[in-house]
Order: sequence, then structure tokens, then C-alpha cells
Amino acid sequence: MPRPTRKAFSLLLGSLVLFGVGANAQAGWLYVIAACLAGVVIAGVVMPKLAIKGIEVSRQVPMIATAGDPLYFEIVLANRSGASKGPLSGADLFLGGSVFAAPRIKAKSSLDVAVEVRAPRRGEYPGGEVELVSGAPFGIARVRKRVNVASGLLVHPRWIPLATFPLLEAASTPNEPIHERARRGAGMDFYGLRDYRSGDSLRHIHWRSTAKGGRLLTREYEEQLASRLTVLIDSSEDIGRESSTFEDSISAAAALTMYALDSGHPVQLFCESSGRTDHLFEPGKHEALDWMARLSAGGRRGMARLAAEATGEIFRRSTSVLVFPSTERNVEEARQAVGILQELSSRVICIVISAHTYDPRAVTALRAQSEEQLITGLAGSRAIVYKIDEKEDQSEWLRMPSML
Repeated sequence: MPRPTRKAFSLLLGSLVLFGVGANAQAGWLYVIAACLAGVVIAGVVMPKLAIKGIEVSRQVPMIATAGDPLYFEIVLANRSGASKGPLSGADLFLGGSVFAAPRIKAKSSLDVAVEVRAPRRGEYPGGEVELVSGAPFGIARVRKRVNVASGLLVHPRWIPLATFPLLEAASTPNEPIHERARRGAGMDFYGLRDYRSGDSLRHIHWRSTAKGGRLLTREYEEQLASRLTVLIDSSEDIGRESSTFEDSISAAAALTMYALDSGHPVQLFCESSGRTDHLFEPGKHEALDWMARLSAGGRRGMARLAAEATGEIFRRSTSVLVFPSTERNVEEARQAVGILQELSSRVICIVISAHTYDPRAVTALRAQSEEQLITGLAGSRAIVYKIDEKEDQSEWLRMPSML
């Protein structure tokens, strides 16, 4: 529906005044001028709608972006009609909005409008509206048209590359070194032969040596020293606004995951999301970031249950990382989760997101003293503890544990 502007009301008022003066003065030329002004008003109300009609809108957006990075994409305005359209102005309401102007678009042609924004917070963005505005040709009235345009953008969490993370290794305890000598295990390199035992795979039987020795012999392989990293992300609470505990938990988990994959450690990830435990087993980098991009806060089960559900997938001599905010609920949940994981002879690392630094008024956030007591208690149970405050460089905080 066209909306008249002040110019329309001014011209219409001028037309009525000229018509009244012409009637009193019996001046025909004033009638002509009044009629012309009225005609301009009518044309100015009708034509903007015609300037938009037949314009199709699409958006060319990259499939993947990283939160906070510059994001460049294009809005495509296609004129499917047989007449020129425009000029137009508009706003892309996708990702916070961006104003643009488009000149006249020729018949059966299209126009690309470049847009630059900052990639928003981690998550899925299926699309958003584009608003087209036309006041052509006189600016007497404006017509607005909103079109919902699909996009399919996935924003990965922002993460900081780690130069080192010294406690991520194959040893099961902080003081246990990795031995240089070869050890029997489930690796791929040949170690030796031994007598067949019930339950051994028939694929590993060395038939030539069996024939010579007259007894079943099976191959053994060297132990795979690259331990699996298991990351468990707590989603029970999200404290903060611009930056939040859950978002920084995912960023920290992403930093550790990328470092582990770069250094040859297989990774598995656990998080309660959308009411269920979501498990990703030995992903590549892009698969892990895609998985983290889709996680949502609001879990109800707690870390202890998450750790219990993960036990069937955790190997001995592996490393388990718990990432969680320092809240009242997590005082007991963290203690129980650490105990469950340590029963599997897994080294446990705790990444504590300092909740009170994100929102000092948050009711459930632990105060500084209670937070230190939590960290001391976890360190006393032989867990390695790191603490991350809001607006701090995560690579600096992850370089040295809070307590050894």
C-alpha cells in the first residue's frame, strides 16, 4: 500500500488552492495547473508500486563463516518484467540489517548489491527478510515490499589457535611420562608374535608361523601412543550477554579440539543439546566446528550424567576435558563427573568458565571465593584445572593451569 509523503500533501493542497482561486477568478489556466498537480500526485502514488512489481530477490551468502569475522555477500535484484524498474532503495534485515541503494534495473536483467557485515554469534541462519522501498519517480509516495530470502549460513564458533597445550598427551596422569620403548597395544605397527588366545581375531593369525610351529600364533601390534581426547561441554546454563559462558565454553572446546587434531590426537565430543546427549566420534576439523555451531544451551541433565553416558566410549590412558561455568549447581556436578572419569583411569582436565566475571548479578554464579574453593577441591582430586575469565585471551589462560 503506497504511503504518501509530505510532498504529496503539499502538492494536493496546492492543487485545491489553485482550483478554488480559479473558480473565484474564472481563470481557466488555474484549472489546468491544478489538474496537472493533481495528476502528478496520482501518478506519484501509483508508479512506485509498478517500480517494485516484478522484482525478484535472492541472496548469495557463503555456506560457512566464523563468528566475528567480516562477512561479504551479495543481494541479487532480478527484473523479470519487460520494462525497466527502479530506482530502488532497501534494507537487508538478515544479520542485523544493511541499507543499500539500487539504480534503475533494465528489463530482463539483474543487479548485484554488495553487502559487508560482521558474522554474528555461532549458530545456523537459514535466512531473513529483504525490504525494498520505491518512491519513483517523484518521491510523492513510497511503497515497501518485504521478501523472505533463504540463505543457509552456518556460523562456526570463534576459537583461538593454541601454540601448545602441554598436558594433552598419552600419559594417564600428569606425572607419568610417555615411554620411548614400544608397547603392545591396538596400533597399526607390527610388534611380534604370541600364542593364540580365545577371543583373538582370526585376521591376526600368522598362518606361516602357525604351520611351522604346529600351534596357532597371532600377530601383536605396538600401542597407539596418541591418546584420544574426550571433550564434555556443559550446556546447563548460559550467563552473560555480549559474551557468555556457553559461547566461551564452546570456543575453548574448539581451541582444544583443533590443537588435538593438529597434533594427531583423535577426538570425541559430548554435549547435551535440544534435550538429548549429542555425541560426535573422531571428527575432522570442519565436522567438529559444524557440530559445535549447532549446539544450544538449556541442558537439564548435568555434567555427572553426561560423564556417565560417555563412559562406554572412553578408553584407558586417554584424556577427558570438562568445560563448564562456575555455578552453584556445578560444584557437586563437577566433583561427581571428575570421579566418574577418573574411575576409567582417564586423566581429567577441567576448564572452568568464571561465571561471575560475565555477570556479577547472576544469581547462580559462584562468587570469587566460592569459585576458588571449587578449583581447589577439583585440584585436590587430581584434576588439572584451568580458569577462563570474560574478555581474556583464552590462549593465555590455557597455557598454565590455575593449580598444579
